[in-house]
Order: sequence, then structure tokens, then C-alpha cells
Amino acid sequence: IIDNTEKSEQQELVEDLVQIITVFSCKSQGKRANKAKKLVQELIQWEESNDKGNKSNVDT
Repeated sequence: IIDNTEKSEQQELVEDLVQIITVFSCKSQGKRANKAKKLVQELIQWEESNDKGNKSNVDT
């Protein structure tokens, strides 16, 4: 986006800081989401392996 309006140095600094905070916030949220997704997948795999173990014990 090209903005040709004149801004004060303070206004430019504030906008830059807001953009930096936004980027870091998004990265942080993404890392948390990936961590939670990985944990859920591990729990599902663990549950599936326990179900298979329990079914084989029940059959005998």
C-alpha cells in the first residue's frame, strides 16, 4: 500500500511499532497453535495404540 500523505516522524514510528508487534504476535499465536496441534496428534496416537493393546488382550 502506497500512502503519499505526509506524516510526522512520531506517527511513522508508532505505525512501525504497531506493525512489529503485530508480526510478533502472529508468530507467537502460530507457534502456540502448532504446539497444541502436535499435542492433540500425540494424544490421538497414544489412544489408538492403547486401544489396539486393549483389544488384543480382550481377544485372548
